[in-house]
Amino acid sequence: MTAKAAPDQLVTTAALRLEKLTKLVTLADKQQAMLLESKHSDLEENLREHELTLAELAQLNRQEEALMGQPDVAGDTATLRGGGHEAIARDTTDTCRRLSSLVQCNAQLLDNAMQYVDFSLGILTSLFTGERPYDLKSDGAANSPAIMLDTKA
Repeated sequence: MTAKAAPDQLVTTAALRLEKLTKLVTLADKQQAMLLESKHSDLEENLREHELTLAELAQLNRQEEALMGQPDVAGDTATLRGGGHEAIARDTTDTCRRLSSLVQCNAQLLDNAMQYVDFSLGILTSLFTGERPYDLKSDGAANSPAIMLDTKA
């Protein structure tokens, strides 16, 4: 590899990494929409694409680490600046922040959904075991314990 090729390849690798991170943000946005619209069946395909993108991102990170270890890259800051590496690094940082925010929000949405499922299973279990989690006489319209169940369950 020539002395000029390694810094150029580093900039190219960083740009590809930014592209993959941007794709992860898009996928996370779609995941959020699916969770909010209760389209849980659509998540499987999205997660498959997410995993593939993560694998590609890991490969790019390994390539970038290998390039950073080369002596001709560390000394050629002019090529890195001129090639846009600093701008790509800033964009990458911003994209990572956005992705982190989306991942935290999606994790909270998933946690809420799991709590709802756990609550619903608890009610169903108590119905089949004969335990009453509430007093039927407290609500005159409640003739059946099933009135407590959400129609989505």
